Amino acid sequence: MFFFPFNVDVPMQRVPIANWVLIGLTTLLSMVILMEEPELLVDSLPLWRGEYFSVVQLVGYVFVHGGLMHLLGNMAFLFCFGNAVNAKFGHATFLAFYFAVAILTGIAWLVLGSGPALVGASGAIMGVVGAFLILYPRNDVSVFYFVFLFFFIRVGTFQMASGVLIAIYVAFDLWGLIVSQESAVAYVAHVAGALAGMAVAVVLLKTRLIESTRYEQNLLEILKL
Repeated sequence: MFFFPFNVDVPMQRVPIANWVLIGLTTLLSMVILMEEPELLVDSLPLWRGEYFSVVQLVGYVFVHGGLMHLLGNMAFLFCFGNAVNAKFGHATFLAFYFAVAILTGIAWLVLGSGPALVGASGAIMGVVGAFLILYPRNDVSVFYFVFLFFFIRVGTFQMASGVLIAIYVAFDLWGLIVSQESAVAYVAHVAGALAGMAVAVVLLKTRLIESTRYEQNLLEILKL
């Protein structure tokens, strides 16, 4: 069984150029490293513990992915949820937010995670997803599904409220963090990223640096906070 979000019903008042550039740059660097310079995958950009650690790795690891499916999955999530967040935050704020969350999740993994090295933009992207949850909890997400069981195959799409879908993903990450501490999946980075993204979105809304339009209802408005 396979579920994958691919589109959101959020009207955007700004073309999300920063997100597109981020996706393009991440894809380009990841593919070059995977196909042409594999030693960079081992030596320079991943976030390492101990003597191999360098400050540059706190940003560099988001541009390294363990394989093509890892890269495509992350970039699809970033495209699905990042466009609307970029349009709401503005380009400079969005990029500062993305890399700040990347640094924070990297530190969280160093302190609380497991394994020798961390690669992939999942933690930073979960920050974007967390911000989306605060900004657009009632907006629908289009989800592709693929079900394969022996000779039974079913493919299609459906829509569900983003608040429900994102809550499911966060719940899975929390469950993984509790029961699979030695997993290759960096659940601690995912959870830290989601919490950081939610916190930043709340602060920006409370300080009115960003505001929901009359066609939107953010989570604070729903909860009357």
